Amino acid sequence: MRKTLLMAGALLAMTATYSHAVGLELAWDACFGQAGALSIRTQACTSNSGGQAMYSSFKPPAGIAKLEGLEAFIDFQVSGGAMPCWWNMTAGNALRANALQVQAISPTVNFAPSVPCANHYFYDNGGSGGGGMIVTGVDRGQLKGLVAIGAGAGLPVAADAQQYGIGFVILQTNTLTCTGCLNSACLVLNTINLTSLGLPNVVLQSPSPGSENWITWQADAGTTGCPGATPTRNATWGSVKSLYR
Repeated sequence: MRKTLLMAGALLAMTATYSHAVGLELAWDACFGQAGALSIRTQACTSNSGGQAMYSSFKPPAGIAKLEGLEAFIDFQVSGGAMPCWWNMTAGNALRANALQVQAISPTVNFAPSVPCANHYFYDNGGSGGGGMIVTGVDRGQLKGLVAIGAGAGLPVAADAQQYGIGFVILQTNTLTCTGCLNSACLVLNTINLTSLGLPNVVLQSPSPGSENWITWQADAGTTGCPGATPTRNATWGSVKSLYR
C-alpha cells in the first residue's frame, strides 16, 4: 500500500527544475522528518472533541533574497464517490463550517514555536495569515492557506533548509452526527508559492528528494490504496485572502 501511495504522490506533483533538496513536504503532527511526524492517520471517530493537525513544509531553492509571503494548496479526495458531511468544511455546511483551523504560523509554548520543524521563517518575522477550504469536485476538495509579512520586510532564506509552511487542523466537531469521518482520504500538497512584492513567484510543485508530499486518513481502515487527489487550478493570492477577510 505504501508503494501505491508514493506512486500517487509522485504522479500528482509536477517535476521541479531545481537541484539538491528543494521541494515540498507534508506530514501529520510535525514537519516531515521531525520527531513524531506521520504519513498515515487513523481515528476511531467516537468523539466530538479534539483534532488532527497536518503541517506543510518546504525547502527553498537558492537565491531568495527577500521572502515576504507563502501560499499553500493541499488537494484531497475522499472514498465513497461523494463529498461526505465530515469532510465538507465550507461555510455552507452548518455542522462542519468551523471544523478547519489554519495555522499560518506555528502554535507556541512559552513564546516559542511548538511544532517540530527545522526553521520558522514567518513566525520569526511576525507573519500572519489564514485560509480555508473549497469543494473542487464530487469527492474532492482543496485546503488553501497563506501567510505574509510586511511588504518590503522580506529577508533571505537559506537554500535547501526546511521551513514551516502552513498548518491545518481538522477538528472533530459534530463527528457523531456528521457522516464521513471513517471514510478514507488522500491529501497531497501540490503547490507552494513563495512570493515577494514586485518579483516573480517561486513555485514548488514536487517533493524534495527523500521527502513526501502526501498523507492519508483512515488508510488502514479497510482501504487497499490511496484514492489520490488530482490538482485543481490554484487560486490567486487575492482570492485566497478573501477566504478569511
